Amino acid sequence: MVERVQEIPDVLLTTNSSGNKPSNFPDVVARSEWQQETMSNYCLGINGSLLNYSREQNEMLYKHLIYNDKYGIIYCVVPKIGCTKMKLLFVLLEEHYTLEDLLVRNLSVSHKSHLRNVKTLWELSATKREARMRSYYKYMPVRDPLERLVSSYLNKISRRNMRSKFFLNLRQDIIREFRLPSDTNKNASDDIDSMVPTFKEFVQYFIEYRHLMDNHFQPMLDICQPCLVKYDFYPNFHSLSYDMDYILQVFGIPRDFYFNDVRIGASLMPKPAAQFNYSSYYDQIDENIRAKLIEKLKPDMQFYHQLYPRMQKYYS
Repeated sequence: MVERVQEIPDVLLTTNSSGNKPSNFPDVVARSEWQQETMSNYCLGINGSLLNYSREQNEMLYKHLIYNDKYGIIYCVVPKIGCTKMKLLFVLLEEHYTLEDLLVRNLSVSHKSHLRNVKTLWELSATKREARMRSYYKYMPVRDPLERLVSSYLNKISRRNMRSKFFLNLRQDIIREFRLPSDTNKNASDDIDSMVPTFKEFVQYFIEYRHLMDNHFQPMLDICQPCLVKYDFYPNFHSLSYDMDYILQVFGIPRDFYFNDVRIGASLMPKPAAQFNYSSYYDQIDENIRAKLIEKLKPDMQFYHQLYPRMQKYYS
């Protein structure tokens, strides 16, 4: 089983008196500085596999880096790490909507609008892109890869009211591959539309066909490439509210843009670790499959635990 360690790692608490960093967040200031040093050493020590990216991978990176010129800030969008509220924040920063507008709209406005109303670095020329990368504050939220995978399964695979054609087709592919008998016609199953893959079936598919899946299932390393991009801060999913409060104060962004009306805010806030018993899902799969999964997730897990070593999970 997976043993959860809920606490955030200790950091050196230092008095902050420089720049526009809020003095009431000494722990976050120390953590962000420690993370930058840790990532510098981590990236120096890895092999070239994390530094040799294809054009397609670089395109993915720049399409996931959204920015705001008014505040000089860049955010790397990683699905299942609070990205709905983050996109909503950047929609508000671009001033296409007021907070009052969003309070009376469906929550999905942040997902539907961000391609039109939030700017990505991919849209810029190389010169303008590099200028922003050099001077803007950059942050990349992170989450334990095992937990993120369960969250993606629950949200995109096992939901009964799933409407997305892409994910409905993905569910059918998983069922055909890992549930239907080998002698069954895999293209003609009567009830396949109503079948929902188990977590074990999903994991088996993930191990074999991750490269065919969308960004909800792709590594944080591949999406945000932290050994190419020097991020200033790596907020943790389980302290995201606190960490975002720090970022908002650094830039003088109104707190209501993130900590807003309950109709938007409450349902999108990350659940505390104690409320999300994801380890029970891994108890459903046998040791052999679990070992293959861990090997698949190994780079992302090593990256995450460099930043948050006391969030390490152990297996028995």
